[in-house]
Amino acid sequence: ETQGDRALKEAQAFLQEALMDGPRPAKEVTEEGLAKGISEATLRRAKKLLDLETLKGGFGTGGQWTWGLKKA
Repeated sequence: ETQGDRALKEAQAFLQEALMDGPRPAKEVTEEGLAKGISEATLRRAKKLLDLETLKGGFGTGGQWTWGLKKA
């Protein structure tokens, strides 16, 4: 297992835990991940592997992206 593999698994676990109570603003989740030492690129890869729901609420500059776990 490479360091990149470990980082990706850590990012996936972080996202699953961060989103277990429902969708959250992507910016907020990203900032928490960065504070835990997870790079933005690794978070994006983990998000893609987990097939997270990404939704944009609002319009224009006031719009906000949210990430959430897909319901089974």
